[in-house]
Amino acid sequence: MLSLMIASAITVQTPLQGQWAEFRREGSLSNTTQSVQIAMDESQGTGFQYTMKFIRMVRGSKAEIRWTNSKSCPAVREVIAQMQRIPMPKLAVPGVSERDTTIFLDGSAYSLTAPSSYSMGSMTLTSVDGSPLADWMNGAFAKLSPCWRPASR
Repeated sequence: MLSLMIASAITVQTPLQGQWAEFRREGSLSNTTQSVQIAMDESQGTGFQYTMKFIRMVRGSKAEIRWTNSKSCPAVREVIAQMQRIPMPKLAVPGVSERDTTIFLDGSAYSLTAPSSYSMGSMTLTSVDGSPLADWMNGAFAKLSPCWRPASR
């Protein structure tokens, strides 16, 4: 039993081969985490194709893993294109610029990690409900929802 739990944890935490981005939504009261890993998919033939791995974890339960790709789901390309249009926050330097100091006790936390335009750079955005990142991500989960398949890789 323990070996199955360890194998399941490794499968969930292992990044996709060729992974270049991941976005995640964590509900504080629901104890649910949903994440999507995005990778290039060279097995799909010619052209630029993407594979996405969806992982849903509820505390105390086995992870649900689903898959989709840009060949079978046009929403994949739309979600990726919209990712580049997320309004970027400005740095909030203490003592120099104002920052929203509202404290959230419940709701969801959001994060996106992806390459940046800097040479060999990457960036991670984090935020909570009501932000441009949350709006994009909630829309992305909704658009991708009909595309997920339980196929294993």
